[in-house]
Amino acid sequence: MSQSGQIDFENRLAVLLLKKQHGGCRRWVLEDEGRIIGSNNLPLPVFNRMQQAPVAVIDDPFEVRLARLQHEYIDRMRIEFEQAYGAPLGWQKYDEYLHHGLFAIRRRLGLERFQLLTQHLERALQYQQASGNSDEHQQWLVPLLQHYYDPMYHYQLEKKSQRIVFRGNYAEVREFLMTYSQNNGE
Repeated sequence: MSQSGQIDFENRLAVLLLKKQHGGCRRWVLEDEGRIIGSNNLPLPVFNRMQQAPVAVIDDPFEVRLARLQHEYIDRMRIEFEQAYGAPLGWQKYDEYLHHGLFAIRRRLGLERFQLLTQHLERALQYQQASGNSDEHQQWLVPLLQHYYDPMYHYQLEKKSQRIVFRGNYAEVREFLMTYSQNNGE
């Protein structure tokens, strides 16, 4: 990680939070992730506060989560890479992005599962490039969710169970957060 990259990240975050605060926002809703975001780290005071904050859990059905994952990390990413780099280079960067994401968790997946998911990813990319259809990515996204992300998510939630103040689907959590904010003088 470059020091200047971290400094730029922290400066952008500080400016964003100050603008929100100046606009009257006193609370922020943050996705409960780890401290590392890409190649940057959340500032320790922000991360520590997140570790003490109340938690609202979005419990969407598997199919809804899978569709969201496919939309955000497959369909939208392809478009963003191609808009940023043009069609040929954008596709290459998109391909590398997906392979790198899988490679980054290879140890936790285990060699056999990593190799199988990589094969499915490569077939899905070939199919998507030829047809424009991204549905073949579900061949590796489904087992990735079922055998890696869901168990990890449930384990992390168990550690935060004392701080969970609400559970529901996306719309219910959104409504709860609006009410929670109003009831707390926000």
